[in-house]
Amino acid sequence: MTTNDAAPGADARTIERTIRGWNDVLLIWRLCRNSACMRASACRGRAQSCLQTHFPLLPEGVRAWFAGIGEAQEDGLNFDDTIAWLDETPAGEAFADWQRAVRAAQAPLTVRGSRRRAGDGSAGPQR
Repeated sequence: MTTNDAAPGADARTIERTIRGWNDVLLIWRLCRNSACMRASACRGRAQSCLQTHFPLLPEGVRAWFAGIGEAQEDGLNFDDTIAWLDETPAGEAFADWQRAVRAAQAPLTVRGSRRRAGDGSAGPQR
């Protein structure tokens, strides 16, 4: 995707908003060191710069999935048909794997019966 993909004649804010949206779809915030992005689980920084920096760090299949969207757009496919087509490809599987991995890494870790006791800072069952 280039900055021209937002829309012909789009202003800088529209372009930034479009790129931020794609950063969120691609879960690029997971690779970002900006603590605001990590807290929000969404792009909160300079979206265009972040995409350029972190896109190469995405799994190869995720990058292929994103490239497939651009190819389908060039071929005139609508978005729903594009996603349906990509879902049936190895790139679609890689994208789904990436989403699952990021979501699993976000899941809170809980250990049965191990709550902090009020005031003492120790971990262990409350009694």
